[in-house]
Amino acid sequence: MTIPIIIEIALSLIFIYLILSLLASEIQELIATLLQWRAVHLKESIETLLAGNNKKQDLKSVKTLANELYKSPLIKTLNQEAKGFLATIPRQINHLLGFIVRFGRKSMFGYKKHSGPSYIPSHFFAASLLESLKLPELHHQITALNLQWFVQENVIVRIASILHDQSQLINRITLDFNSESELIGYLKIFTPKNDSSKRTLLILNDFYKLKHNLNKIILNFESNKADLAITINRIADNLERYFEFSQTYLPKMQVAQLDRLNGEIFGRNQNERLYVLQDLQLTIFELVEIIESCGEITQRWQTYKNDKQLTDREAPIAATKEATQKTKQYLEELKQDVDQFKPELMATEVQDICNDIEAILQRSHSAYDYKSIINFILNLDESRHLIKEKIINTINTIIASYEERFNNEYEEVYNQFKQDIQLENTVQLPVAAKEFILTLGCIANLPNTKLIDDLEKLLNHVLELNLPKSITENLSILAERTQSNLQDVREDFHQFEQEVATWFDRSMERASGVYKRNAKLVAIAIGCTVAVAANADTLYMVSRLTKDSALRTVVTQTANDIAASDTQLTPETLDKIDRAVDNLSLPIGWSEFNRRHQRQNRQIPWDVRYLVGWFLSGLAISMGASFWYDMLGKVMDVSNVGKKPKPSRIPPQDRG
Repeated sequence: MTIPIIIEIALSLIFIYLILSLLASEIQELIATLLQWRAVHLKESIETLLAGNNKKQDLKSVKTLANELYKSPLIKTLNQEAKGFLATIPRQINHLLGFIVRFGRKSMFGYKKHSGPSYIPSHFFAASLLESLKLPELHHQITALNLQWFVQENVIVRIASILHDQSQLINRITLDFNSESELIGYLKIFTPKNDSSKRTLLILNDFYKLKHNLNKIILNFESNKADLAITINRIADNLERYFEFSQTYLPKMQVAQLDRLNGEIFGRNQNERLYVLQDLQLTIFELVEIIESCGEITQRWQTYKNDKQLTDREAPIAATKEATQKTKQYLEELKQDVDQFKPELMATEVQDICNDIEAILQRSHSAYDYKSIINFILNLDESRHLIKEKIINTINTIIASYEERFNNEYEEVYNQFKQDIQLENTVQLPVAAKEFILTLGCIANLPNTKLIDDLEKLLNHVLELNLPKSITENLSILAERTQSNLQDVREDFHQFEQEVATWFDRSMERASGVYKRNAKLVAIAIGCTVAVAANADTLYMVSRLTKDSALRTVVTQTANDIAASDTQLTPETLDKIDRAVDNLSLPIGWSEFNRRHQRQNRQIPWDVRYLVGWFLSGLAISMGASFWYDMLGKVMDVSNVGKKPKPSRIPPQDRG
């Protein structure tokens, strides 16, 4: 057998493999579309990434987290589907066929959701993962919690301690007043009529306005209207103005104490304020530690809440009973000693006032309604100033005792809670988690409950995800690589996202190799199926092409014509191949002619020979149409080497 004949046989075989590979590729693409192979493999790869080396019992939580990721708006935008009734008909048919092929089982994406993206950019995955875990939101809320505690303990309480010697009412200033005039009216009742009354009013009024302004600044931060650096600067500026104005009416000793306090809280320059930012913000690593300890935190917080709720139910009963008894006893004393108010008030008027206060006490048995009592007294006519002042002073003493009893009860519950957290049996809790839960306990007694409610919702969300340990371990490793930026936490999260994106890219590279191997196995299976269906027996085709020179010549010429016209496998090339196949009688198929020739001159059992021939064809078909088209061009180049050029059609006399 000469080399030209061998090349012609090779060209003929390559052309036949090319035709069958085109068919197999279409079949594989159709099956991949029906079964969503690429999208399913991507989601399975993400679940594998999230699961790590976890056992089977953790896979449910992994699927829950993966489903949460796929609900992210960023990932949803990648799954583009046609809109409108007519446009969705082909997709509905596709979903129905896929449902039938899966034997009625739901897809990887559920019954209602039939498809997912086949590709997810790494930065989309990273952003969606952090959002699904609520990390940015949780970090912000914990920072708001720390900020509220910082302002309360390091600013309000310490300033109140300095001002306490000037007025014992300083700790009674709340944010419940509707206006400044209402506050001033309230304070005038408590302020004794002497030379220092004006200064006392200034102290109390300015302190209230400071608390009110700081509260507004904190609320602006909680609602994301200002970042932490701006918030700290605003707090510092408010304190500067307060300290500056307080110098006009405070003694020098208190002024010096406030100035020293200002330096201790915020330092003397912007660089020293960076340490405040550092103390208030968690690092990304500490945040991941809290996520990892979420179950323990939630359990211990719920225990504290239960104890506190028990105190909320029991403490008011005893304290209210005691305060009510003291108030009634005082009112009885007033009724017995009405002469002290003459000639300002008649005895019946004193009794009416006392009876009205007793009626207020009767309306509430679960709490001492001192606000209603105070408002009633404030609304009395100014001509009754003497009795107003006496009742207010006594009620003030009763209220102080009432609140002190409450505070002692809550302090006892919190101290027990703090002691339990700091015991050795909770050593498994990281330091950041312990500090967080203790701060949460401190803030629980303040009026702003919305922040605590928001934090509880975030913790419960993380808890419901039931994160596998491998996820938090991997996130901890990635978080350790993130350098903390004290002034802008967004930079921290951006860097952390990049680390997560790199982690995702490396995992998807490995997943891509797995997909290619699986696709190759499927291609071999489809190739063998096509070979059997088309009776494409490589052994028979070689034998037939060797013996039938006419067939070999026709197939070779057709292959040459197609390959010579196009260097790439374009749609036009595919049309040419389709037309050429219609005019060729290839050595494939189950016709009687082919089957008879296959059975001739067999030296081994026919079924084994068939299997070997089909298997060889299946392997060849699985190589793909592009591979065989490129191979066709290369073999053609080899066959054209050494051929004589075609004679020129230019007349001899015109040749240069």
